[in-house]
Amino acid sequence: MRKDPLKNGHPSTPTESREGSIPSRRCPTVSNPDDANPEDTLIPDLLGVSLRAFLSDVHEKTVHGPYKAARRFAIPDMAAMADIDYMLTHVGLLPSDAELIVDGRVVKNDRRMFTRANFPKVEYFYERFLKGATIRILGVHKYLPRAASLADALSSALAMTVKANLYLTPQTRTGLNVHFDTHDVLVCQCAGTKRWRLYRDYAGTRALPAKDIIGYDYVRHVPGEVSREIRMEPGDVLYLPRGTMHDACTEQGDSLHLTFSLLALTVGDLMMRTVQLAMEEDVALRTAIAYDVRAHPAAVDDATVERMVQALTTDRRLDRALEAYRREYRERKGAVTQHLFAGHDDRREGTERLRHLIADRIRQLRARQVEGRP
Repeated sequence: MRKDPLKNGHPSTPTESREGSIPSRRCPTVSNPDDANPEDTLIPDLLGVSLRAFLSDVHEKTVHGPYKAARRFAIPDMAAMADIDYMLTHVGLLPSDAELIVDGRVVKNDRRMFTRANFPKVEYFYERFLKGATIRILGVHKYLPRAASLADALSSALAMTVKANLYLTPQTRTGLNVHFDTHDVLVCQCAGTKRWRLYRDYAGTRALPAKDIIGYDYVRHVPGEVSREIRMEPGDVLYLPRGTMHDACTEQGDSLHLTFSLLALTVGDLMMRTVQLAMEEDVALRTAIAYDVRAHPAAVDDATVERMVQALTTDRRLDRALEAYRREYRERKGAVTQHLFAGHDDRREGTERLRHLIADRIRQLRARQVEGRP
């Protein structure tokens, strides 16, 4: 009989041997985190390298980890089954934020998942989970204080937008099919274990893929051979640069993990922002190009080329584009933590009875499965 993922309100955490190809990971302690600047100690305590080394040698370049994060992060307590119940029942998740992953693919807009008022049908989510589906909740940094704190700290240290998603996967199952992401990812294992498989270069490999430009296509991007396997245990943190082909499967128990998406401003992003500002200010950049469409290649006059170059090389516009990004970054960062968590602990206490009712329901469904009853 499989282990009960709801024992003590957490998915089951198997007590398995740490033997294998993955080297042992030390667990650093911080005697008094307040003695140092949190931004200076964040990356070392989370990933075991300095911020400077992470940005120069790791970021966008190589997989790093797994590393046992410092205890002050409390990774195993960052998310639990009670939090999933709370988010599905109390925060009014949008249909786009609560998803099921079935047979490796995301199921969206299934009317069986939500009521007519667009509230998640909790029992349906858990019944599908018992049949092998992964529950994915997007944007949990808006609802879970510990996840919000880490997202906020990462955002401050790295000057990036950071978002968090949650994955609950049943035993011996794979979540998403093999794929790569168009953003860098930090994986934090909260409960259970999960084995991640990384693949060699895939067909049509492109370095640093970007959303809406070089996204994942399962037809074109066929993975190569498995190059590395990584076993993630509670408290472990793993960094994957964008473009890393991977999949992940659970072992003998259910698995709960968070992924933190690191959304950096790229050179191309800054160029496009600068061009947009130039177009707002210069009507000449909003006029049609005068060329003979029958010519090949189409001829563009020198004056037009000069205006295009000037639009990208004007310091004032570049500075304004950067300032616009900084302003949007501050607004996004502040919106997460200003008021969403007032009274959160009280609300969680109010869901304890509901959590136990759901736990009893799942145990009944699981008992029926074991006994072979419908």
